[in-house]
Amino acid sequence: PSDEEEPVKTSVNEECRRILNEAMENDEDIKAVKRMGGVFNEIPIEYKNPRSSPGAAPTLYGRAVWTDTAADGRLFAPQEKRPVVFVVHAAVGQQEDFISWRLRSLAALGYVAFAV
Repeated sequence: PSDEEEPVKTSVNEECRRILNEAMENDEDIKAVKRMGGVFNEIPIEYKNPRSSPGAAPTLYGRAVWTDTAADGRLFAPQEKRPVVFVVHAAVGQQEDFISWRLRSLAALGYVAFAV
């Protein structure tokens, strides 16, 4: 047995990972935010699992992504209310490459995107 940890699986395979990362790099809304000097902020979120069934994890994890600059040039104040979009992961989990792309894409449109 190896002492090395297995890398986190973020895509079905390497080809899928390459395609998704390329799509994120070429996303026009994400590129527009970066051109305007916008920064994508991301924080991990931990919350208590409301289900108490046997075998259920006591703590659930997610992450929120937002930016202070939208792709259309709008600037947001830190205290400004904005719509929230919840993104639910598929088989691989909320760290998957597709979810990362969607979170940044939604943030570029002015949403606070939350992966659960």
